[in-house]
Amino acid sequence: MPGGRKIELISSLRSLKQENWDELTRGRRRLIVATLLMLDAFSGLLNQISSLNLLDYLLGGNLPNDLVWLLQLTQAISCGFFYVKILYDDAKPGLLRSVGVAASPLFLLLVVFISLELLFSGLDSTAMITLDSISIGRDTLTHSSTYLSIAIGLTLTYKVQRYGNFAQSEFFMVGMFVVFVISWNDSYSPLFDAPRDGVLVWSLLFRVTVAAFILTGIAGVMTDLLVYRGFRLRDATPQVMMIASLGVALALRALFYLRFSSLKRQFYPDLDFSDQGMQKWTFPTNKLRIILGDRSLNDSEDANGNGVFDVETYTQQHADQGLVPLGSQIGDVIPGSGEDLDADGRFDANPQKYTHNNCEQSTDPETGELLFDETTGEPVLERIVTEGWSYDNPVSGGSKPAIEFYDVDNLARDPLTNELMPCVVEATNHYVFFKGAVSATIFASAIMLYLLLTKTRLGMRMRAVADNPDLAASSGINVERVQMTSAFLSAGISGAGGAVFAMTVLGNPSTAFTLLLPAFAVIVLGTIGSIPGAIFASIIVGFVRAVSTPILQGVGFPLDRANYASMDAIMPYIFLIAILLVMPQGIGHAWEEWKIERMRKKAEPDLEGTRNSRAALAFLPTGILGLHHWRGGRSDKAQTFSLVAIAAYFFHRFSSFITRQSLAEGGCGRECSQPLDEMRGELAHLQLIIDPSAGEVARMEELNSAIEDYSVTNLEVLTGRDDGTLLVEDSPYFSESPSALDEKWLDLMQTEIQTMNLISDAGDLIWPLIPLLLWAYAIYEGTRILRGDNSDIFDANKDGVVDLDDVRYVLDANKDGVVDLDDVRYAFLPRAGKIRDSFESLLGNIKALLSRLPTYWEGARSRIKPIDTWHSETVLSVNTWVKEQANSYNEWIRGKLSSTSTQLGIGYSPDPYGRRGKSGSNVAFLVLMLILLAFLWWLPITGSDTYNWNKLFQVSNVISTLCIFILMCFSLNLHTGYTGMVNFGVIFFVGIGAIMVGILTAPKEMHGYGWGVFPALVAALAVAAAIGWGLAYPTARLRTDYFAIVTISLGEIVRNLLAAEPLLRTGVIVSGQGIFSYPKPLYGWWYCGDTKTGVEQEFRTPEACRDAMIDSPSMTVSNILNLGEPASYFTLLAIIGLISVFAVWLLLEALMESPWGRILKAIREDEDVAQHHGHDVLTHKAASLALGAAIAAFAGAIWIWRLSGIEGPFMSPAKSTFLVWAAFVIGGTANNRGMVVGAFIIVLMEFVFNVLVAASTPDLPLYTTAERIDSLFAWVITDQWEVTTAFFLLFIIGCIVRSRAVLETGACGTVLFAFTALVMGERSILEATDITGEVSISGGGMAYVKLLLVGLLMLFSLKFNPRGLLPEVPSRPERPTGGEAE
Repeated sequence: MPGGRKIELISSLRSLKQENWDELTRGRRRLIVATLLMLDAFSGLLNQISSLNLLDYLLGGNLPNDLVWLLQLTQAISCGFFYVKILYDDAKPGLLRSVGVAASPLFLLLVVFISLELLFSGLDSTAMITLDSISIGRDTLTHSSTYLSIAIGLTLTYKVQRYGNFAQSEFFMVGMFVVFVISWNDSYSPLFDAPRDGVLVWSLLFRVTVAAFILTGIAGVMTDLLVYRGFRLRDATPQVMMIASLGVALALRALFYLRFSSLKRQFYPDLDFSDQGMQKWTFPTNKLRIILGDRSLNDSEDANGNGVFDVETYTQQHADQGLVPLGSQIGDVIPGSGEDLDADGRFDANPQKYTHNNCEQSTDPETGELLFDETTGEPVLERIVTEGWSYDNPVSGGSKPAIEFYDVDNLARDPLTNELMPCVVEATNHYVFFKGAVSATIFASAIMLYLLLTKTRLGMRMRAVADNPDLAASSGINVERVQMTSAFLSAGISGAGGAVFAMTVLGNPSTAFTLLLPAFAVIVLGTIGSIPGAIFASIIVGFVRAVSTPILQGVGFPLDRANYASMDAIMPYIFLIAILLVMPQGIGHAWEEWKIERMRKKAEPDLEGTRNSRAALAFLPTGILGLHHWRGGRSDKAQTFSLVAIAAYFFHRFSSFITRQSLAEGGCGRECSQPLDEMRGELAHLQLIIDPSAGEVARMEELNSAIEDYSVTNLEVLTGRDDGTLLVEDSPYFSESPSALDEKWLDLMQTEIQTMNLISDAGDLIWPLIPLLLWAYAIYEGTRILRGDNSDIFDANKDGVVDLDDVRYVLDANKDGVVDLDDVRYAFLPRAGKIRDSFESLLGNIKALLSRLPTYWEGARSRIKPIDTWHSETVLSVNTWVKEQANSYNEWIRGKLSSTSTQLGIGYSPDPYGRRGKSGSNVAFLVLMLILLAFLWWLPITGSDTYNWNKLFQVSNVISTLCIFILMCFSLNLHTGYTGMVNFGVIFFVGIGAIMVGILTAPKEMHGYGWGVFPALVAALAVAAAIGWGLAYPTARLRTDYFAIVTISLGEIVRNLLAAEPLLRTGVIVSGQGIFSYPKPLYGWWYCGDTKTGVEQEFRTPEACRDAMIDSPSMTVSNILNLGEPASYFTLLAIIGLISVFAVWLLLEALMESPWGRILKAIREDEDVAQHHGHDVLTHKAASLALGAAIAAFAGAIWIWRLSGIEGPFMSPAKSTFLVWAAFVIGGTANNRGMVVGAFIIVLMEFVFNVLVAASTPDLPLYTTAERIDSLFAWVITDQWEVTTAFFLLFIIGCIVRSRAVLETGACGTVLFAFTALVMGERSILEATDITGEVSISGGGMAYVKLLLVGLLMLFSLKFNPRGLLPEVPSRPERPTGGEAE
């Protein structure tokens, strides 16, 4: 094409774009793009014709078919969310938009099912999904309440203290173990250890729940005092406090592992709770079965299309034998025949049948008449059967139904004959009592917290502190006290949730952490800081998980992905990410905006025009719910009325349930009423008989009489007597004579009965009383409305507001403006008489005493003041002396360094900025590295005969691991330290690098792709960088907290996919989980040199070369270092790692010194200012994410080369992300030298504790150290009064030296260990130890000591060295010199 025509074509295309595409609104352009992408995905799923199929064709069909349809399915579902985002962003506000947003969940669900339908149709496969309404509702409540118990504490912490608390799940964990601590105590163990008796005992559950709330709340206050308060006083950023909470989480989890071991336990406050067959609710349910894909049924003739009809026909031989029935002749098809006549392995004669779950009335096969049961007259039902076309059934030829609704249990069996009873028994599902207790407790706690914040003065103070702490303090609010109250409530609510949750699973200290990320998903989805949003979001997240479970189960098996059922745990993360892309500030924010807009448009209520309707609503029963206030524009009052009425109703229902299922008077539970239920069932069956016999009539009368006279109670079931008494002989521990244990059991059971009776009586009183009182008050308000009196009866001072001033106005009887004792005398005492005189005399004496108290106090203060002054001066002088000594020692060290450097000719002079100066940072780095390298060389090993080889192997192992962590720290430092994006998903990019390198390089016979190591590495880095760049655009605009949660969610998604997705597997057995059998770089060269290996060669494998010790690089190293055998491959990997680290380090240093690096720092400090200066913030963030992602992927590649294979646990946050963050915090942010030092410390700690774990005998290294740690642990556990005394002495020292930190540490330690000494007796020790009862953490327990030290290192580093060991070195240009001075 000539150049002129080409330019004309380009110009015409450009003008066409400007005239048509650019004139469209953004919403229409996005709608066109979404529709095209959706159609492309649908076409690919159904017909294998799409852009991805074209790409596969261009690549020579090398893309796995499963990968193609997985990407197409993801594309289709993503387009569904894209449609919702278009609706949310671009649709005009109005009714249509509101309806669309409300219906968006149903639309998304429809998109999912349509996509799956097209997928299975395209694959010629079938999937069956069965949804059970009760099961989904039950699982929704269970999951949502579990997540909410942590999320509500997170929300309160975010709202008041403004940071994300990673230790919130550990408070939940504290509650889980408080229940055991209380139950193991001698005071309550008689109830806890009692065997099953058929009757539920509730008091222990109530007590441990309250105890968990209080004790966990106190733990939250202690943690706030010892950790977070110091950060608040220093005005630390929320990010610093969030990272500190990570240290608290690690330390608390380690402490509970050490104290309670890793054993899994399940809590039953009464062993009868474990009888899930009896202690449950049973509900009728409805089921929906959806059949996706190919619903056709095979026909009877030649279903395989081979031209041979695989049926038998009647022959002359059959006729001779008399086998041809009447109505048939020779040549007819034999019914039911289907021998494989053509030997193709298929029996094609019989048509494929599908038995529906729905039923229809049976018909007589001969007459076609409907059938009825002769005894009862009820229709006889049978399941509908559809079959494919058959030769002898011309009306056949149906298919499976796409959707089935049914409510019968077709798998039920007759209890007497064990025969199936289809179409008879109603489908049911159950909800066990203890799971119901979890949901009720947690949702009730969340609602009460919401009422506390919105309806009480404390809530007003907490909201004021949340909005503006400084303004709240200037208004007279004790901000610190509000912060402590918030810490108590947030920890206490999570602890109470943990207490009831302990009944649902076998748990250990790490169980709670598995719930933390879904809880973060809940608060992010519901908008951080919004309690109603958290409640609503928890229900959504719970529903998503409950629905995804049967869907994943249904689609997993036909796709050869049975493990997909386990992926329901990551559905909350996927849903969270999708929703945040649509609504970046969460659901709660959208709800608040809608309410504000509604209030803005709301007109002033017409009280006069609505007088009659308001009065009518007040007089009618609707007044109980306060609808007359809602009609008058006072929705707050209507809410109060409704809440009181609903709370009364639910308490009544709760008390009725407790009465039936406890020892309350007249209570009769499931086991007690089982004979009654059987009699009622038999009676109902007899009543169906149309013409009963005399015996059946007599039996019905007998049953009626027995039912009326049935009066068995739970107490009778327990005691076996009907006298209504409970005796010590009824104790399950009773032997021959009453013991102290029997007496204690009886005392606890008597308290149980009294408590249950009180709850029962209160429920019976509250429900009729509260609604009647509300109605009476509503009627009174209705009469006032009719009179035109719109004032509030409780507004005593008539200021238009009902508040505490009205209470003061009422109490101020003499109206002198002061509420005092004079008001009591004025209001309640007679005007004359001896009583009045005596009382006034008493009041006078009290006033005189009170008036002298200030004098006494001043006198005491004047006597104490000299002592106090002397003490203060002494403490000040001591502190001054210590500081002077420290400064002089510092100067001495600097002088020594200066003189030594002068002698050596170095010319060193101390940096005036210390570690924040360039030379000071370099010196500190060199000193720290020398110390760490010396520590590395000191690391002990075993095997003196092969010391050199073992030591080189150990050093190589440490260095290769160190290089991996340094690269991960570099990535995190680039994202968080330099750019300011709090990234908790470094392991996500690490996983991408490791997985791609492993799969691409694995041989094809090992289900890989057979790529070379270098091309696979380049591809992995490119893909990770592309994902990082693409991730920036939808997420980089998210606030810091949201971005952190999204990134850590991505890591969890990949970790679960690694366990469930077959495409992410290599090895000899592809059905196994993980990536194995991949080559490593230069592995053959390292052991074989130039010698070739293979089946026909002398050495078949590199291992054979190694065993033969042939000439190779490994042998060269061995000869130089006198190893005695070839050097390990870890040595080569350490060299590769070091080269990679230095290369990346130099690259980052150059970039950070460039203008781009300065832009990143400007974005970190203030995005708005950077944007104002003309920098494209989003593009720079994308570039930072891309580069950091590539570095992390490189770390992943080295990691997989270091291992022989990887599985999902290698991406566990506790083993990767949190350790990288610890190194990041300890080393120093925005300083790559700090990353090296921090990573070195963490890695060395890992290897030291590996040695301690193995130090089980005296001949092993560090055995003495391990023994001392073990002895210290045993002392803390067994001699708790001594530990209490030690902390009390620390408390006294804190008082003497006036150190608040020392004082608070001593006080908290004293309280904690005094409590454990009093409550945690010998049994708590035995329960947490092995069968020998030995208190020890030797061996594997040392791993938890390491976890404890990592957490404490993070805390102490942030608390005493917040900028890290090597803080950022700001750019300080030298002052210009020369020129003339003015």
